[in-house]
Amino acid sequence: MAFEWITLNGSCDACLALEGYHDEAPQRPHDYCDCEIFDDIFEENEGLPPGTCWGEVDEGGDLYVDGVVMIAVDVFKVCADGDEVHGSFEMEQTFDEWYDAWIEDPNGEEWQEWHDEVWDRIDGMCAHELEYECTTFVDPTP
Repeated sequence: MAFEWITLNGSCDACLALEGYHDEAPQRPHDYCDCEIFDDIFEENEGLPPGTCWGEVDEGGDLYVDGVVMIAVDVFKVCADGDEVHGSFEMEQTFDEWYDAWIEDPNGEEWQEWHDEVWDRIDGMCAHELEYECTTFVDPTP
């Protein structure tokens, strides 16, 4: 089993030191720590073909500050050697935009525009940042 520690914006030095993978669940260094700890994330998705990439909105990750809603999106990619890599980003919406898209009309035009923007970011991460994190280079020439 593997555990991945992911620091969030404004993380302290103690949390930054824990960033990465651990064989055992790491202990939070302080009571107010809100960093993410993913467990078994890679084992859940075994058997997916190389190149598969997807994103998930972190359901508990919405953060409301001064009229702005920050929405956390986790992105996963299966590398050519079968390993999986993970990244994340945040999307920002005003509270009114968030309310219209997610509460008033969750399948409407504003939601669709946000959804398209998120998938553009996911596709970009899959093609660039996460591709560079894959551990094995596969020569495309026979």
